[in-house]
Amino acid sequence: MTERRTKSYGFIGSMEYIDNTYDEETRKRIYSSVSPQVRDFMGTARKEQWAPPLYCSELWRGIVNVHADPAKAREQLVKCGRNTGAYATNTYLRLLLKMLTAKMFAKKIPDFWARDSNFGKITVGDMGEMKSGRLTLSFSELGSYPYFGAVCEGWFAFSLETMGLKQLKVA
Repeated sequence: MTERRTKSYGFIGSMEYIDNTYDEETRKRIYSSVSPQVRDFMGTARKEQWAPPLYCSELWRGIVNVHADPAKAREQLVKCGRNTGAYATNTYLRLLLKMLTAKMFAKKIPDFWARDSNFGKITVGDMGEMKSGRLTLSFSELGSYPYFGAVCEGWFAFSLETMGLKQLKVA
């Protein structure tokens, strides 16, 4: 069986968010909570490098653990996802997002996932619902990937806003 892997831009984008959001003491609390493997990876990670998805989850767990209020923790995870979207979206992809329609973007979502992860699947729901401002995405075969939902929500919100669809709410 192939080990689950995902591109490291999510990991690096999450570290960037932590570094830019939290004070030194809080950053130390977050980073000290990760495994030695993740700590080692922090110094060598590159955007296009493959890594286990649980490396991201360890960072996200650190974010959750520094917030006593679960709603605040979730809000920070969504913001982390937005930051990751901004980090992952290079100049070329930003231009592409501005040219795509929402329907074209929705059709490409499974391809984006397959390009950047070797596990899991995304299924796009009824495209006709987009007329009423709704798009349903179903994730399957993810295995254990704690906090992915909230971070993913932020990533999609960033992407849709980049496309000029600021009125849509991602949930």
